[in-house]
Amino acid sequence: MWLSPTSRGLQQIGDCLPHALSLLQALAPGERVRVENPTIRADPGGDETLVTFDYLADEKRIAVRVELAAGGPQPRKAGFEIDGLRGERIVQMPEYTMELADHGRSVPFPDPLTARIASFAETLRAVCGGGAPPSPDPLEQRMRLLDALVRVWPKAVDECADLSE
Repeated sequence: MWLSPTSRGLQQIGDCLPHALSLLQALAPGERVRVENPTIRADPGGDETLVTFDYLADEKRIAVRVELAAGGPQPRKAGFEIDGLRGERIVQMPEYTMELADHGRSVPFPDPLTARIASFAETLRAVCGGGAPPSPDPLEQRMRLLDALVRVWPKAVDECADLSE
């Protein structure tokens, strides 16, 4: 996955990695999820950061690479690649319509934030109407995974300081 956060340093980890973790949870859900072998390489200027780790969900293992390149013009670059199939987010301004594109092909998709808000409103209506609230398990899993990755940051900062000396 590659993203272009407006934030730098540790903040970009918190801003961006939930996107990658959410995608992983959708692709490989599991009862027992964890990360192994996490590394973070941040350049001394803070403009580029590389995060790698293995995502484990039950018996599944996925090697993950997240490239963060801070800044850039709006709309910022974003995309992902899974087993060699690539989708780069293309945003048409000023309409803010989106599509995933690669090798001349493109597929439109709705704005994820708008879709998420609509889903939240629908869930809220159902709960207010007597329905069961959604399970907090996926969110709790994602926060545990994010915590494991954030804990690597101090080591990454120290390594970058050593490189700049």
